[in-house]
Amino acid sequence: TEYVGGGNLYDYLLEQPSITPHARYRIAHQISQALSYLHSQDPPIIHRDLTARNILVSHSLLTFVCVCVCVCVCVCVC
Repeated sequence: TEYVGGGNLYDYLLEQPSITPHARYRIAHQISQALSYLHSQDPPIIHRDLTARNILVSHSLLTFVCVCVCVCVCVCVC
């Protein structure tokens, strides 16, 4: 785990309404890379609740997608 001090993307966009188009592109690109990584895992990890509040932003505009992984274990009693 890692502490991300910039807060979530929702609050960041409210506090920084004049964010540059380049910064918006950079954030969107980082989010798409994170989702691509999650989907490439075996088995794929699917984020079912991707919202601006689930994306953390560092002070240097690095983005982190928050993922809560629930593991289901099936036990066969024969």
